[in-house]
Amino acid sequence: MGDSELKSPVESIPLTGAFFIIPVRINYQDIMNLVGLGIRIRKLRESMNLSQLQLANSLHISPQAVSKWERGMNAPDLSVLPLLSTVLQVSLDTLLRDGVPVQSTFPGVVLASSVRGFAQRAATLFPDEVAVILNGMFHSITRVILNYSGVPVKYLGDGFLAYFSGFNYVQRAWDAAIQLNRLELLPGLTVSLQQGPIYLGRIGYGDYAQLDVIGDTVNHAFLLNQWAATHNIGVAAVIDSTINNGIARRRDAIIQNRTLSVITLEPAEHPVQQLHLPPDE
Repeated sequence: MGDSELKSPVESIPLTGAFFIIPVRINYQDIMNLVGLGIRIRKLRESMNLSQLQLANSLHISPQAVSKWERGMNAPDLSVLPLLSTVLQVSLDTLLRDGVPVQSTFPGVVLASSVRGFAQRAATLFPDEVAVILNGMFHSITRVILNYSGVPVKYLGDGFLAYFSGFNYVQRAWDAAIQLNRLELLPGLTVSLQQGPIYLGRIGYGDYAQLDVIGDTVNHAFLLNQWAATHNIGVAAVIDSTINNGIARRRDAIIQNRTLSVITLEPAEHPVQQLHLPPDE
């Protein structure tokens, strides 16, 4: 028996009745590869300041699955590997064989929210009162995002940013936006969704760098949010998928001199119908 192979101590020992122990051979090289893969996943995740929950939500899997990968107890499913390598910003070959990380993007939906006129309202309040209002709102928003396996990214003033990726990410992002609209957390709450490639990484200087998402998809999500707030719209989305509830109507938005077909939900309306929004030309 070779050094890299361990023979099962119970090989070929039959049991009484209809049950038999199947001969098993454990390959130590395979175990070491699994452990090494887990270590790489953990190091890459930690280098991006991603928690196991954030990575799991990016892939639409359970945090327990990520934990098992990192402990060398299990390997990612083949269907998950491409997105996993993209979220961790390494090539698939790098992830499986180790090597030099590369920057990349992955498909997703960016969710941005803001509160129309909040700065003017906050000017009439004491700072501690503003903090209580914002923390209450962000608590509820974050719970909704996590319930739909989204990844909260950051809070800035009355603004909030998150993203959705992985299985059925467009539908989950839309459902989360509709839920936020129905909660009526604050008057003027506006939610925008923009589908497209997302870059996820640490942005900033040294130890002060924070996990962030950047790129045209994020920029368009914020511009769409501004447009929706101006038109008193609760939810505005630019996505190219059939979604199955909460759609009010289509309308056009002009963003960066480009006319986009946008699906919108007015604040006071919650109709249910189906609509297909084709991709932008």
